[in-house]
Amino acid sequence: MKKRKNGYNQSFKHNISCGDYGVPGECIEWCRKNCKGNWGWWFETTDEWAQHWDPTNNMAYMSFSQKKDAVRFWFENLRELEECKENK
Repeated sequence: MKKRKNGYNQSFKHNISCGDYGVPGECIEWCRKNCKGNWGWWFETTDEWAQHWDPTNNMAYMSFSQKKDAVRFWFENLRELEECKENK
């Protein structure tokens, strides 16, 4: 089995919504330093994105192959994710 890469457009079993159409750089850096398994981020896009490049209704997700990484990410980055929702 080929090992999956980390980073952009990688989706795994455990997904956490970023609450916005962007992924905070701090979250990516946290994953680089702390994740034991594979991780990445991906986007759920709308027709507006495909037609007009309007990201307003898109949603970004952080994704993890290991549940332990996902849970730890959630608890340690909750404040960052909530601030993204508030600034939307």
